[in-house]
Amino acid sequence: MEGNSIDHFLHSHPLKLIEEEEVNYEFRCKGCKESLSPGESPIYGCRHCKFYLHKACAELPKEIQHFFHPCPLFLNILSSFTCNACFKVGYGFSYGCRRCYFNMHVECAQRPNIESDGDCDQEIVQHFTHWHPLRLVDEINWKKDLQLVGCGICEKLISFDHHDSAAVYGCEECNFFVHKSCIINIPRQITYAFHPSCPLILLTTIFHYNCKGCDDEHFRGSLVFSCERCNFELDVKCALLPTLDQSKDADKIQYVGHQHPLLALRGNDNNKDKMIASEVLRCGACGEKWSLESDDHSGFGCERCYFFIHRQCAVELKQEIDHYFHPLHPLTLTSPLKASFKYCGACRGSIDEFLLIYRCDKCYFNLHLDCAKAKPKLLLKYEGHPHHLTFFDKTPAAKTPAAKTPDSPARIYCYICECKFIAEANCVISELLPSLTGLEDYATGDKRAISKDEENSALEASVAKINNMIAALRAKKEPLGLQVEQLEARLGQLKDELHEIEGDLKQLEIDRFLCSYKLNLNLKE
Repeated sequence: MEGNSIDHFLHSHPLKLIEEEEVNYEFRCKGCKESLSPGESPIYGCRHCKFYLHKACAELPKEIQHFFHPCPLFLNILSSFTCNACFKVGYGFSYGCRRCYFNMHVECAQRPNIESDGDCDQEIVQHFTHWHPLRLVDEINWKKDLQLVGCGICEKLISFDHHDSAAVYGCEECNFFVHKSCIINIPRQITYAFHPSCPLILLTTIFHYNCKGCDDEHFRGSLVFSCERCNFELDVKCALLPTLDQSKDADKIQYVGHQHPLLALRGNDNNKDKMIASEVLRCGACGEKWSLESDDHSGFGCERCYFFIHRQCAVELKQEIDHYFHPLHPLTLTSPLKASFKYCGACRGSIDEFLLIYRCDKCYFNLHLDCAKAKPKLLLKYEGHPHHLTFFDKTPAAKTPAAKTPDSPARIYCYICECKFIAEANCVISELLPSLTGLEDYATGDKRAISKDEENSALEASVAKINNMIAALRAKKEPLGLQVEQLEARLGQLKDELHEIEGDLKQLEIDRFLCSYKLNLNLKE
């Protein structure tokens, strides 16, 4: 603050202290939306933009940290919003999260909080799962009309029988109750197997939503693990399901190869009654048939669609692999329903809608599980193609560029690279023969076998050259960036000076007009 003006982070021009006689009381404060009443509070404003703030509003902090949300909250101005704390509509100033769809009234953000430790041993606690303080429910303060209610976190029924040993905290005003164990154990943020690219933040939603796991509908005020950027939302029960390696005796798990929660099916387990009626199911990994009447091969099944996988198959399949056929990115185990291109990038065969695949979402690359198991036998440099070709014993269902004829349905040897280039063995036999002396080497165009050591040396030289180029460009970038920052700062100063001059000029022109008008009136008299 300098003298009678301030620089505010929500306006590009300095805000000057407005004298009381200069205030136009038809205007409202941009922050609290209240009228600029005389004598109540000093007012700062920009006349040119008609931007005014009460002194108290202008002094609000730019950033705060609040118990109700794990991310920093920044002050901003919104035309309208719904507060995630009280669920009421607000206008003007809001403390919002730049990462999540979360906003709070300034009044809600400034509400005093109850200091409580993390052990939840106090009678009243402040917890991030609910806006109001939560009171320990005991046989003295429990109500007769609250005999049964669902826990706001795990959704299991809570009994308010005072003989029940499980401690419960609650907000009677909102009819929100939770087990003590649940509020101790629930995380504020998780990384979910089906959405590994972004963390999921626990919020109290202001909208109704459908869980991406179980498709259950939830309404305003319920808890949700959310990623706003990807519009991905999970209810708590799906988000906290155990994974396969954590399952042990769990009745339901989350599995990376299927988008819905899976029921554990063991022998004559009652979970079989929840499965969609079907005489026979196919394992999504090995493809073998399995009957709901069978007592063998325990596994996991989906109660919403015809998906089943043997427990042993699920254990053996890796969630993510690195494969020589797609060296750019790892491949993730996924449902075939997510594949936009319905063919395998290796054998070019079609994708079975019941069998899992490995997939790269960035490149739309799919790989059969069987193709992922195949091992390369040698690499070949063919003069008709720029990349090394891999020896592969699969029959592609496409024309080979080298042969220019459709492939025979019989099992043949072919060469395939990551560009989907295919050649029959007899078309490149002249290149193949010099390489058969050693599978660790591959042939060059001059029929000389290049060893892996030679190839590695060439790659190391390329990496060193690229590193030098990167260092040179960075050396040029830093002074240019500094120069740009200085010029931008100077440009901002010049714009402010120009704006100030334009404002003064406009005011002088108004004063001149008024003086001229009054002079003309005097002369006429």
